[in-house]
Amino acid sequence: MNDPDESDVSIWQALLFNKGRRVMPDLEGLREFTKMNERDRAPFFTGREKQLEDIEDAVDEAMVMVAKGESVSSATRVFYGAPGAGKTSLLNEIKRRYEQLPKSKGSVVATFSILNLKDEVSLVSKITDLVEKNGACLFDQSTTVVSGFNVWFASVQESQTQASPGISFESLKRHLPPAEWRHPLILMVDEIQNVGGEEKKILQSLHQGTHDLPIIPVFAGLGNSIDVLDSLGLSRTNENNIHSIGALALDEAQEAIGKFLDCYQVKYTNQSAVMWQRELSTCSDCWPQHLHNGMRALAEGLIKVEGVLDEVAFDDFQRVERHYRLTAYRRRQSREMAASYELIARIMMDVVKADGLDEGDILDAIDLYSTPTNEPRGRKWQIPKGMDEDDFMNHLIYKGALHREEDKLYRCQIPSFAHYLIKYGDETAPRQEMNPSTASKPDDYEPRF
Repeated sequence: MNDPDESDVSIWQALLFNKGRRVMPDLEGLREFTKMNERDRAPFFTGREKQLEDIEDAVDEAMVMVAKGESVSSATRVFYGAPGAGKTSLLNEIKRRYEQLPKSKGSVVATFSILNLKDEVSLVSKITDLVEKNGACLFDQSTTVVSGFNVWFASVQESQTQASPGISFESLKRHLPPAEWRHPLILMVDEIQNVGGEEKKILQSLHQGTHDLPIIPVFAGLGNSIDVLDSLGLSRTNENNIHSIGALALDEAQEAIGKFLDCYQVKYTNQSAVMWQRELSTCSDCWPQHLHNGMRALAEGLIKVEGVLDEVAFDDFQRVERHYRLTAYRRRQSREMAASYELIARIMMDVVKADGLDEGDILDAIDLYSTPTNEPRGRKWQIPKGMDEDDFMNHLIYKGALHREEDKLYRCQIPSFAHYLIKYGDETAPRQEMNPSTASKPDDYEPRF
């Protein structure tokens, strides 16, 4: 393959050309990739540099505060977005990056479950396990603090009781004084929208830094996560520490595709690489979940042609990619959404037309369109049984139909999903082709209109 003129390509395109190498396509790797869902850790990562840099800033700021003898307060970071935005992938990337650093430079990054937040014993027990396993990353091993901690930790382990009075933030701080920490602990919790009153006390302690330890809480969740955390008393989070996770930028999506081709040593020409970057970016709306599934569809095509990009059957790719995308939409559409499809379609039309509505406007729209009229409308216009306007709006947020952006307006982060919901509610569309319970593929469905 002749290399293209470098003056005609951008930096990210230059990554694709495998200059001077004679490599065979990694067909086995492509087969493995076709089995990966969007929550699996892919062998490459692109974008989210703003969020990753913010975590680095949080680490640096935490240790400055410790050096001054101050509590690490308001260090909480929140990543929120619709399903498929790549929040879990971002958490995985944070963990991967710090794991790759030398022990003398890297913080300990750990993912905690919501169950660990229910009481102090559960949380501190998990932290002590991490400290015991990763002391070299957090402390100077030449100090006596680690040996003192090990003695205390051993005695706690021997007690073999969750009710042991020795397990608390206070005892942890006594055996591991903040001044002895070289690096903070990055405490990550996914699906944070599911927390409730049971976790309130621990969440407030983590956020306010009342434990006095260099711990950086990093929470990820769906679009209603901010409201949930606000209701539990975490309302003073710095706005710069709250990140709406949405579609990738176009150049980021194209870079991801380039990394995919390079990772699996695909054979290609410059023309075919650019064409596929354009096609995948367009059909996915640069939405991480759909981009991932689009690359899965491309991987299936590459396997059939021994990894030669120029020989992939485009029609087959389109069919498989569309099937993946519509399957994702069907799975996202709940029973409640399917029952109220006309009401949702009208709301989504208003949101798209206005390029975003505030909370009051959406609640007013739900109330207006669901109110009985002189002309019978049927249950498809009604709010699902057992819900009020607020419940219904929260359900749409939870399912990814609505998302509060940083300007406080609600939109659908995925244009093609909004259009799917609108067309699903169009009574002129063939009902059997739009029913999410059917296995048939609506081949006449156009994601944009």
